[in-house]
Amino acid sequence: MLYKVVGEMDYVGDLYAYYPRIEAPWRAGAFVAGAIMVLVTSWLCRQKRIRMSQAVADTILVVYVFLMLASTVFSRSPGEEYSYELEVFWTYRKLFSEGDVDYLKEIVYNIVMLVPVGGLLPVALGKNGWFPAVFAGFFCSAAIEILQLVLKRGLFEFDDLLHNTAGAAAGYGLYLLVKWQKNKMCKKDCRRKGRKCQN
Repeated sequence: MLYKVVGEMDYVGDLYAYYPRIEAPWRAGAFVAGAIMVLVTSWLCRQKRIRMSQAVADTILVVYVFLMLASTVFSRSPGEEYSYELEVFWTYRKLFSEGDVDYLKEIVYNIVMLVPVGGLLPVALGKNGWFPAVFAGFFCSAAIEILQLVLKRGLFEFDDLLHNTAGAAAGYGLYLLVKWQKNKMCKKDCRRKGRKCQN
């Protein structure tokens, strides 16, 4: 039942409805941030301080985090009261007690939201390591939740913090999977050509 619901979810349509539309000033801000990152990373590449793959990952990561903050915090209208839910796993309790699929969607999308952060960070840093990726996901999530609470622009909840962090960990797992597959193909190609493979 669960896999059927997840498989039938309209990801694009639901995400468009789930997250507020990003207002024009924030879209412009993301463009400016991206342009600045292109200039900075291009200079660093010319100085041979970073690789091109790092430059691309750095730029995408900065723009993505900027748009994520704009969408989840700054494009929302402020409320009248501080909103928070301190019960851990309350979304699961609601999901199983009420059978409301919207709670499942919230869980899935909060996991998916931080997958790019966990997947791009090791490329941006130019080195492996699960801790930086997971910590970055936790830090981004904590920043979002705290800003939502302080600015009254959303619900502060520990569930989102856990789901976002899990998403970053999943993103790092995908990065390792892609890297493993790439190395596997490289070794196969090297054996076919009869030369030593360099990782």
